[in-house]
Amino acid sequence: MGWTQLGRSASGGGISGSIWDSYTPSIAIDSHNKVYIAWTEKVSKGNSEIYLKVWDGKRWMQLGRSATGGGISKTTKSSLACGLVIDSENRVYVTWLEEVNKKNSEIHLRMWDGKEWVQLEGSATDGGISNTSRTPFYLLGKPDIAADDSGRIFITWMEEPGEIYLRAWQKLSSHDGKGRARVLPSGTGSNLPEPLPSSSLH
Repeated sequence: MGWTQLGRSASGGGISGSIWDSYTPSIAIDSHNKVYIAWTEKVSKGNSEIYLKVWDGKRWMQLGRSATGGGISKTTKSSLACGLVIDSENRVYVTWLEEVNKKNSEIHLRMWDGKEWVQLEGSATDGGISNTSRTPFYLLGKPDIAADDSGRIFITWMEEPGEIYLRAWQKLSSHDGKGRARVLPSGTGSNLPEPLPSSSLH
């Protein structure tokens, strides 16, 4: 069949179909062969958000309001350079670089729970996942994200002064009173690491 489109994915406005700039796309496919595209969308002067659409076999559609208004990130500052992964249970995770202020940016993440885009214990608030409090966005590299068969989510990024960092998250079998999964700190028997600079691995 050669190279084909999904709907009008390579014609006119393509998948994004916006009046502003759309850039840095990321792609993932779930076990039902649905195609997900996340990207950075400029929504106004000085602000960009993270958007996502999924091809359901007939059309490109949103998950909630994932490609409208504030999209997934829903902030007043710049949200940039997204990464996308779908785990073995078809849960959708999107991570990105969030400009907290002019002197600091952080790695944030939200997950689609079937109804809305939720945080994983503060993953899209303030320090988010990286919690650096010291690195402007131009020195904090684009995050990358992966999932293993057990449901663990791994996010890695570059941080000043040129080191590679990683955090991992795992859903617990038990939940707190609000039904939320908790971040597992190191030393709990989970073997999930605190951020480690690459120099410590030599």
